This record gives sequence, structure tokens and C-alpha cells, in this order.
Amino acid sequence: MPKKVIHTLHIPAQLALLHDVRQFVEAHALLVGVSAQFAEHLVLATDEACSNIIIHSYDGDAKELIEINFIHTSKAIEINLKHIGKPFNPADYAPPSGLRASLMARKKGGWGIFIMERLMDDIQFKNKNGLNEVRLIKHI
Repeated sequence: MPKKVIHTLHIPAQLALLHDVRQFVEAHALLVGVSAQFAEHLVLATDEACSNIIIHSYDGDAKELIEINFIHTSKAIEINLKHIGKPFNPADYAPPSGLRASLMARKKGGWGIFIMERLMDDIQFKNKNGLNEVRLIKHI
């Protein structure tokens, strides 16, 4: 089994702190030695996942917390986000319609999962005893 290196960041569920999350993910990704594009994919997917947690799971309640774990092995990088907000059920997700429609005509929202699916190799959602986990996995 490959050796795991884990770095953790805890933040209040505030959109204003997404900058800190992006810096955390980018810094650790670049330290691992991945390309700038690979790092940017991790950053964008993590930003979308955190935004969804803040807006949808916590309904913008800034008193709540999100734990972000950057996990690196020789085979993959995983961003694991933990929170106690409302769980997300992937079966309820419908991708945005009208992908070819103009940006102005598109329905607002629904793009976070779509973007994460395009950037990551695997996305997993788990809920156990009130603890939710979003796992974003990108193979090296």
C-alpha cells in the first residue's frame, strides 16, 4: 500500500475563506510536483465542492466548519472534505440542460458537480452517522 501524506485545514463555512482553501490546495499540489494544470484542476474542483457545502449543506451558516484533507500517495491525490451539514444525494442530481445554450440563457446553479466530474477521476459522497464526506480523487 502506498504511503499516505495528509495535510489538514479547518475553516468556518464562509465563502470569503475559499481563497484560503484554494491557496492550501495549490501549495500542497505544487509541493508534490504535479503540473500547474493538474494543480488547477484540484483547486477548481475543491472550490466548487466547498462552495456547495457552504451554500447548500449549511445554507450559508458561517458558524459551521469544514475539514479539508489533502491526501497524497504515489498513485493519486485525494481532497477529502468533511462536514455535518445536510447530506448530498448524487441520485438527486441532474446535470444542467442546454450545454450549448448561451451563458446568459443557462439556469444558474447545477454546474458545480458537472465541473467536478470533468476535472476529477472519481468523486464519492458518503454520509455516516451525520458526518458527510466528499472525496475528490485525481490519479497521478
